[in-house]
Amino acid sequence: MALLVIDLDGFRDVNDAFGHDVGDELLQEVANRLSRLLGATCTVGHTGGDEFVVLTDRGPVDDPEQLARTLLEALTVPYRVKSAAGAPLSMTASIGVATGLRASASHLLRDADIALYEAKAAGKNRFVVFRPEMHTAVVDRFDLENELHTALRHGQFFLVYQPIFDLQNMRTKAVEALLRWRHPTRGIVPPMEFIPTLESSGMIIEVGRWVLSEACHQTRLWHDAGHLVSVSVNASALQFETGDLVQDVKSALDRSGMDPHSLVIEITESVLMRDPTAMAGRLRDLKQAGVRIAIDDFGTGYSSMAYLRQFPVDVLKIDRSFVSDMTDSSEGAALVHTLVQLGKALGLATVAEGIEDELQLGRLRMEGCDDGQGFYYARPLEAQDAGAFMAEKAGAVAPKTASAPR
Repeated sequence: MALLVIDLDGFRDVNDAFGHDVGDELLQEVANRLSRLLGATCTVGHTGGDEFVVLTDRGPVDDPEQLARTLLEALTVPYRVKSAAGAPLSMTASIGVATGLRASASHLLRDADIALYEAKAAGKNRFVVFRPEMHTAVVDRFDLENELHTALRHGQFFLVYQPIFDLQNMRTKAVEALLRWRHPTRGIVPPMEFIPTLESSGMIIEVGRWVLSEACHQTRLWHDAGHLVSVSVNASALQFETGDLVQDVKSALDRSGMDPHSLVIEITESVLMRDPTAMAGRLRDLKQAGVRIAIDDFGTGYSSMAYLRQFPVDVLKIDRSFVSDMTDSSEGAALVHTLVQLGKALGLATVAEGIEDELQLGRLRMEGCDDGQGFYYARPLEAQDAGAFMAEKAGAVAPKTASAPR
């Protein structure tokens, strides 16, 4: 037995652009096309919305994958619906395929749905055949989301702070707040194992709000102790897109009493370019609140000079991959030189990420890069250790050995 679940890609756009009458007519045309194509060889059903199912016992249809290819091709032929004034509508579809015996019909449908989700995630207009590990991944994802909700309720999240230093005098001038999870049985969970799930589940909004509040509160404590550092906090695309970030920033600043200029909001280049016009407006709102803006991982995305000039940005953070390459190749060195000079031309501070040795430090100083962070100077530290580190480095000066070799 094989079950194919078919979902039309972007069907909501049809309803929004032409109205639900056109959407309904389009669904009828899809149903007619599937019925004509499959005839009596399969059972065709409409399960709701823009989703259809095809069920076959694989007698007349020996190859479900070939059937899926045929359906994908047939569904892309433009539709002429009367309500659209004769203009053809083009659609694509995504298909999930499940084959073989199951304990129940609902299990077969569940597995086809899981495969459909994978097809959508892979870029749409394609089919995916269910594999058992897909169900395992879904269960693991569900369990992880539940654990993350528990982590937030029970205070298992905490922040570490990586010092950012002035390349010329080696004094700590800022820190970057980084999220960590202390799991009760697994210990410290690496951020790449849970942050993507925070983002996909939408929990990043609530967790990001907590990060802002905690980072501002801790930085105010350092200010009171005489360590006048700024703090950088990473913001996700979802935090920007929901429109709550500006208010969350203002609330964190108000509760902590911290100087707004001491807060730097970091945004990656790729997020910045999703909707440049809208992003420019949101960044201006943040600037009006008094905070500074940094572009993280600069150089790894696809921003253009024309757009870059429109954004109210204060800092360019040079990605660690460029810093690593600068001592290994002339091309890498030339790229870092270009990025530093770009920052100077635009009046922006430059921060090099991932400095791991003395040679990289010397080259960056020679290029005139302003600040840096990396294991050569300090690893991410918990708040108490970060405060002690600042006190230790309060009178630091640039070592002679840090100069680049001639």
